[in-house]
Amino acid sequence: MTTENIEKNETIVKNANPINDVPKVNFGRKELNGFSKITIDFEEKLEKEVLHSLPSEAQITFAKFEGTNIALYTKNPEFSLTELTLHLSALSKSLKKRFIIRTDQSIRLTEEETRTEIIKILPKDISVSVIFCDDATGEVILEVNKPEGITSDIFLKIAKVTGWIAHTRRSPHIPSNSIKNIHSTLKSSSKERQNFYHILGKRIFRPILLSNNLLKSVNYSDNGNTGNDKFIPGSSNHIPKNYNIGPSNYHYNNLKEVLIYCLGGVKQVGRSCFVVVTPESKVMLDCGINPGENQSYNAYPRIDWFNFNLEELDAVVISHAHIDHQGFLPALYKFGYKGPVYCTEPTLPLMTLLQMDSVKISKNNGTYIPYELRDVNEIIKHCIPIPYGKPTDISPDITITLNNAGHIMGSATVHINISGTHNVLYTGDYKYAKTQLLDSAISNYPRVETIITESTYGSSIDIMPDQYTVYNTFTESINNS
Repeated sequence: MTTENIEKNETIVKNANPINDVPKVNFGRKELNGFSKITIDFEEKLEKEVLHSLPSEAQITFAKFEGTNIALYTKNPEFSLTELTLHLSALSKSLKKRFIIRTDQSIRLTEEETRTEIIKILPKDISVSVIFCDDATGEVILEVNKPEGITSDIFLKIAKVTGWIAHTRRSPHIPSNSIKNIHSTLKSSSKERQNFYHILGKRIFRPILLSNNLLKSVNYSDNGNTGNDKFIPGSSNHIPKNYNIGPSNYHYNNLKEVLIYCLGGVKQVGRSCFVVVTPESKVMLDCGINPGENQSYNAYPRIDWFNFNLEELDAVVISHAHIDHQGFLPALYKFGYKGPVYCTEPTLPLMTLLQMDSVKISKNNGTYIPYELRDVNEIIKHCIPIPYGKPTDISPDITITLNNAGHIMGSATVHINISGTHNVLYTGDYKYAKTQLLDSAISNYPRVETIITESTYGSSIDIMPDQYTVYNTFTESINNS
């Protein structure tokens, strides 16, 4: 991996001070420096504004932060999923927040009743292999042979009759044990995930925290002489001479700084792991292992290099399911991380399969691996799949967008927008050509100032043969074997 800074304009600060004093807001902690009270007040104010602006026909019972969205719970899904969407589109633009419709729990049928009604509603030529009701979200997942045969009217009727919002997937030819394990884990953790989504939403939509992000002055004088006063984390050069600051006043650090910590995957193949740090957030990009190494300090990301607590991480983003990009992720949960994991929807079952296999192989061979199956299940509970091309807020100042990387199914490049002032593109592994199975990686971005790119085959002599030559060689190998 290499890091390219396209525009060297006060963006990447290499010699940074330790970041121990960055504000700590821990998942599950009720009170911390007024954070809980500030967020609750903000949420209540937002809920009142939203409910006041929506038509009464929608029968919205309440609104709350839920993960990366603001969830609106309705007793009239037929209206809310059709006419209300126009109101929400305008509201979303004005508030710069994304809304999602949930059904009120009081109108949801039991799972058995829901299955019966769905079978009645679906056309006879559509066979259903799996009906999974997720109590945490009020959504029902249908695995069917022809998902394209289910029209919007059918989805609307399912919501109206059952009180559950349906989503479809194509039934696999062979039932997947990974999918079964995911459904089982999600089912057993419904209450836990509801609480997690709410806490996560409050953390993402929190007002900007003001401790390490600002320069603090004590009795700063008119003439600019600071005496014994100390500025954290800068110096008096960051504050205009004529700027009056009282004991409790702050002045924003005018250095737009973004720190990138490389904990693995640099000048080596494997254990990809990077941490992007802004004055407000910490986001980890990939968390892989080097499966060819026996020594742990060479096989695992050097978390010990980065002087921080796992509770300070706002998010972990996984680019794709290969073990060198996600193999150490369960260990983060074993060591205390309780935050979200963002990836594409196909990446979760693929990642789960590889992690479960790693645990089984480790037990069979008598080798050590720093996590267990229960840690893999923690990833499932905390994973938030997001589709390609959907900008998603993951902290107060960071929005990510995943786009096709063309490497494997579900692989993604990660575009990171930091407060609209700086854009980082993390490519992960990518294929810059269309293949028989996958489209080529998306490469058209309006703005990118910094690129972190995979470069395993990036030298001038690494010229890949064309597909025609590859297919001919492959065919000859089979015929000659």
